[in-house]
Amino acid sequence: MKFWQFIYLLKLYFFWLILFAVERLIFILYNIDKITEVPFSEVLMAFVHAVYLDTSAIAYILALPVILLILRGFILWDGFLKIAFWWQMLFVVASAMITASDLPLYHEWGTKTNYKALKYLSNPSEVWHTATYFDLFFGFLLIAGICASAYYFYKKFIPLNAPKTRHFLQSTLFLLIMPGLIALGIRGGWQAIAIQQSVVYYSKNNTLNTAAVNSLWNLGHSIDQNRDYLNHNPYMFMPLPEAKQIVDSLYYVPKDTTEFYFLKEDIENPNIVYIILESWSADLIKVLGGFDSVTPNFNRLSEEGILFTRTFSSGERSDQGMAAIFSAFPAQPMTSIATQPDKYSQLPSIVKVFKNKGYYTSFFFGGDLSYGNIKSYMYFNGFDKILEEKDFPDSIPRGGLGVHDQYLFDRNIQELKNFKEPFFSANFTLSTHSPFDMPMKTKFTWGGDEQRYINSGYYTDKCIGEYIEKAKQQPWYKNTLFIIVADHSHNSPRQWGYFHPMSKKIPLLFYGDVIKEEYRGKKVTKVCSQIDLTSTLLHQLYLPDSAFKWSKNILNPYTQEFAYSAFVDGLVWVRPDSNMFAYSYNLDRFFNIHITNKKDSAKIIKEGQAYLETVFQEYLEK
Repeated sequence: MKFWQFIYLLKLYFFWLILFAVERLIFILYNIDKITEVPFSEVLMAFVHAVYLDTSAIAYILALPVILLILRGFILWDGFLKIAFWWQMLFVVASAMITASDLPLYHEWGTKTNYKALKYLSNPSEVWHTATYFDLFFGFLLIAGICASAYYFYKKFIPLNAPKTRHFLQSTLFLLIMPGLIALGIRGGWQAIAIQQSVVYYSKNNTLNTAAVNSLWNLGHSIDQNRDYLNHNPYMFMPLPEAKQIVDSLYYVPKDTTEFYFLKEDIENPNIVYIILESWSADLIKVLGGFDSVTPNFNRLSEEGILFTRTFSSGERSDQGMAAIFSAFPAQPMTSIATQPDKYSQLPSIVKVFKNKGYYTSFFFGGDLSYGNIKSYMYFNGFDKILEEKDFPDSIPRGGLGVHDQYLFDRNIQELKNFKEPFFSANFTLSTHSPFDMPMKTKFTWGGDEQRYINSGYYTDKCIGEYIEKAKQQPWYKNTLFIIVADHSHNSPRQWGYFHPMSKKIPLLFYGDVIKEEYRGKKVTKVCSQIDLTSTLLHQLYLPDSAFKWSKNILNPYTQEFAYSAFVDGLVWVRPDSNMFAYSYNLDRFFNIHITNKKDSAKIIKEGQAYLETVFQEYLEK
């Protein structure tokens, strides 16, 4: 057979193009609700633009088969061809599994499977419980269907009858040509800069851009980038001393003061109770500009407390949120300091501050704290008592992830009766995390894909209202400050889009009988971050906050307003007057830039980049 190696390789190339196209079609159909207003011709272009990254991914896959085909050309052993076949099947299985995981992951995170997602697979039981039965069944069915179809297609249309004699000239030609073509395919052409994800971005609809990105290539690139992150700071937008100087200027205050102290004069060491809300977006809350009727109890509490109306999450995962809330350390793209004991052990802890003041400390969670390595991080914080799902009686009703929120709060009420005052206690809710299997009948029928999320928000809000009413019956209530804050935000029916800064907005509320009457119902409109909670609280208690250098006192009138939020490969930066932008490092592209005075654009962009550069450098040095 003439040029059999070339023909076989060409068939393999089209085999993979077709497989990737089918998987891309599955992704698009799964997310069809996100592209209903896009012209059909624009949807089709996803398959055209995708060819660039598809070809690069195929070149990686075919690198070994090319070597095996070269060897088979000179050595008449068909074992080379069998190895090439099973090598293809290995990647078929991998591609099918990644495709199946992309579907729920994109719905939850707004991204395809990446290195960060793989880290969460280190706790498969948590992933298993997070998924609904439909997700699991559909996922396994999808993987099996893709693999079986690919195997059948391969066997039927790519048969290989290699010649039984050597063809030195043909094999030599193959040897001279194909390695170079494979290398060229991997880097995406002759251009100076190797192929990047941004080459397939073509639409204003991010779902279509994400669909065009090859899932195998995306995961491989993510792993490669994270490997680099472990060795050096990739976010070097400017000389490090310059970046640090910019960040120092952002934190500079000419006077360390506080605009007002809201605790009653006779309160010296108030009890502190954190209510950390899983995945609460500001869109759940009417008083924050969100939907009406979803969280009536939070709205009511805000009328009696101090509400920070422009608060943004530091990251997008619970472990990042925990480091931001308890250590006031900003989140980092692609990685999380809370998952690395050698690094988080060097962080400060507000829990330890209270312990040193004689507070009894506790942390309550209805699920498994091993997810995201939160358990070890909480133990580092030195809580006197940590309760998680395994510490609740078997008779307590559970959902896919653990104990429902109402039982979490009930347990907290019971336990606090036995705690010596003053105490510091944190409750981490669960029910607003996928699969949103709260023990409540559906309240809202609107919301589209986020209907269950909206209903779970209503359920948790109901639990909070009942919890506060029960707390009012306790003797410790009049000496307790409640602080309600989310660990991170979540997609809502408003569909801001993954890169929109407003998708990172979260609630922050101080509430309790310890607050002076004149400050109840006050709204603080400064731009801030959840990491600023620590400094703000410590100043109210006249406690030092110097260890928490990334946190700022929101109630200092001289404090500059800004908020930083990290996503998987970049940052969001928010300043006053609705000045904001998002920047993706991998794409080297800005999104949702809104800067009122264009003269300030360069300065504001440089601030955000300097902040990310400095944060990541400190993370590396921990």
